[in-house]
Amino acid sequence: MLLANVILDYFEKGGPIMWPLLVVMLAGIFAILERALWWLRIERSWDSPKLEQAIDALRAGDNAGAASLAQGEACPGLALVAEAASHPREVVVNALQLAAARQLAQADRLVWLLGTVITIAPLFGLLGTVTGIMTSFNFVGDAELAAAKVSGGIAEALIATAYGLGIAIVAVIPFNLFRRRLSAMRHRLEFTANRIELAVALAGKNPKEDGNK
Repeated sequence: MLLANVILDYFEKGGPIMWPLLVVMLAGIFAILERALWWLRIERSWDSPKLEQAIDALRAGDNAGAASLAQGEACPGLALVAEAASHPREVVVNALQLAAARQLAQADRLVWLLGTVITIAPLFGLLGTVTGIMTSFNFVGDAELAAAKVSGGIAEALIATAYGLGIAIVAVIPFNLFRRRLSAMRHRLEFTANRIELAVALAGKNPKEDGNK
């Protein structure tokens, strides 16, 4: 309760600019939580044994079996398998590229919002600094109110700046983490796509190849 009272007290002393800073902070929290949960689910899905089974099915020419294994799975690699199994061999490469692009677009979702939070939070803090100092100067000529109002304006400026910088500093850590995970996922999709292309090519030499490709 004491910490909550201190935070509320600083929030009130920070002036009206604290409200847009609060909105920015909530947007950042939402983006971080949504992306963290998404990445946790995706990272676990990569360990699915069905991926190896589905690639083996493609290699054996069993496209129907591969599609069945990939159905309803969250694993991005299995999404590539489903695309390869549902297209003719001649266009598998293009289908895999489109599927990988869709997976990367999902991985990059809301990261732009986190980047916006990192950029705009310090700017709001700077705006609070300006408005706080302007408030202080408005009372410089009034001897009775000068001390209290000037100190209040300076406090408003410093608090707004601190909050803005604090939000940006906290948000930049998960932002960089999500960007690094996105890069790792891109390489993993490329590796999986190459394996699928090879499996499809080897299936073309299999006399028992399923005709429903």
